[in-house]
Amino acid sequence: MARDIDRAFKGRLRTGVIVRNVAGALDGHGRPSGAVPIGAAVRCFVDDFSQFYKASAGINATDMRVNLFGASIEGLQPRKDDRVRIDYPAANGLPARSQWYQLRGATVDPANALWQCTAYEIQTGPSNYQVDLAALLAALADAANGGL
Repeated sequence: MARDIDRAFKGRLRTGVIVRNVAGALDGHGRPSGAVPIGAAVRCFVDDFSQFYKASAGINATDMRVNLFGASIEGLQPRKDDRVRIDYPAANGLPARSQWYQLRGATVDPANALWQCTAYEIQTGPSNYQVDLAALLAALADAANGGL
């Protein structure tokens, strides 16, 4: 089924990273010393809500829908305030680029196959997040071979 979905979204699927802040190490008094961003590779695409849907559901005019494939997420279930970086390849004379989004909320279908997240563009994400490099390389290799 994953290959069928991949074929259906041919040319629209992108690679990216979902990032969340988690509690950091404890100081000498047992208090959290700060947040540490963690991340996971993800296969995704962005689309927009219709103007009618935005107006009737109370969604901000600038919000987008970030769609994350559940099979590609390594251990993180999207939730409010997570950030997603989506990588866009060079196309039509434009250079490759990355765009960050911050999630306002997320819903998933009963099979956990597709997370649909209401999000808005942000200028930049965390610079020091940790991604499982082996999982990211496996996701990129799988994407190159036509899988999810």
